[in-house]
Amino acid sequence: MRLVMFTVWGMYKAYPEILDNIELPEGMDKDTMLDYIFMYAGGNETRYADPFLMERLVKRWFSARKHDFGRMWEALHAEYNPIENTDRYEDYWRTFDRTGSGKEGRNGTNRSTRNGNQTSNITGTSTGTGDTNGNQTRTPNLTAEETTSAFDSGVYQPYKKRVDSGTEETASQGHSSSSATTTQRGTTTDNETIEGTENTDITRNESLKDEEKHGLHSHGNIGVTTNQEMINEELELRRYDLYKQIALLFEDEFTIPVYERRCNEYGLL
Repeated sequence: MRLVMFTVWGMYKAYPEILDNIELPEGMDKDTMLDYIFMYAGGNETRYADPFLMERLVKRWFSARKHDFGRMWEALHAEYNPIENTDRYEDYWRTFDRTGSGKEGRNGTNRSTRNGNQTSNITGTSTGTGDTNGNQTRTPNLTAEETTSAFDSGVYQPYKKRVDSGTEETASQGHSSSSATTTQRGTTTDNETIEGTENTDITRNESLKDEEKHGLHSHGNIGVTTNQEMINEELELRRYDLYKQIALLFEDEFTIPVYERRCNEYGLL
């Protein structure tokens, strides 16, 4: 009787969903993580033969450990000076409160006077000239007749008759001129006085709050560890491979290892 063994790699080729939906911390590469799993656990038999169950449990395991893996990733990529063993920040605040009140009064009188005189002179002259010319002609035609009556006659008889006729012409010519001068003078006087009184009372209430922040940054080597020792510790830390550690944890959780290669050799269990 032959036993059917499902390896991680064999199950992944048939059902890639078992690893395609895993969650990793920001900054970690998913393809690199998969290759590390295949490198250290790809040939191991899976604990669960059902690929759907395997997919569910693997997805849930990575989701539950995401925070832990993220803190480990941040610790390995933190910015620091490897030859300094102290980096201390101290901040403190000082607060000042000031309150006060006061009253101010101002009294004043303002007076302004304005005097002004204005004089105006107006002089004018008018001159006129006129000429008149006229001609008049008159022709009289007069007849005068006198009658008388004899003592022994009751009828009047002509006695004397005079006839006047002729032409009478009259010519007239006139010339007139006039001249007039007008002078007008005026004086205006303006006196103005303005007086004002001002009374002002000002009350002030003041509240002031000041805050001062003081900070201290102390860093360097405090002298208990030499720079060479700290450099050696830095080199030892850089040998730590987080992708490998996660792959070994995956091996213990979801596979049956062929050899007794446990994570406790790395101090993870």
